[in-house]
Amino acid sequence: MGITRFAGPVYGAKALLLQCSRETPGDNQNDVEQFEVTVPSDEDWLVTNASVYCTTEAAAATCDLKDDGTSILASAIALSAAAPAAASVTASAGEDEGALIAGGSAITVHLTTGGTGPTNVQVSVFGYIRAGATKKAGGSAVA
Repeated sequence: MGITRFAGPVYGAKALLLQCSRETPGDNQNDVEQFEVTVPSDEDWLVTNASVYCTTEAAAATCDLKDDGTSILASAIALSAAAPAAASVTASAGEDEGALIAGGSAITVHLTTGGTGPTNVQVSVFGYIRAGATKKAGGSAVA
């Protein structure tokens, strides 16, 4: 069990938190939302890193991961054909590693493509789950 500074222990080892894919995301997109996942209200996620894989890349195609509209990646991930690309996540204040995503928050994956879009894009997000102790705006803290 790991230890974080804000709310105590996290559960288990770093694991896959979410994985999503899109066969053909589209051409000539600029920061277009492709996927959305809502963090369960009774848990918080500590997202540490993300990776992206595609079978056919597009010129200057990138992927970004956002928490309620704000990017959490240190930098957007450049897509590369048949080779996974990864990026770390900017740590939240008070955390040793990873961005704290409160229960009820929407995590979205955004793609930017140039010309012909990439194909078979798969996004994997890794981190820890911990009991929901972060108070979300308009909500109440979960013990």
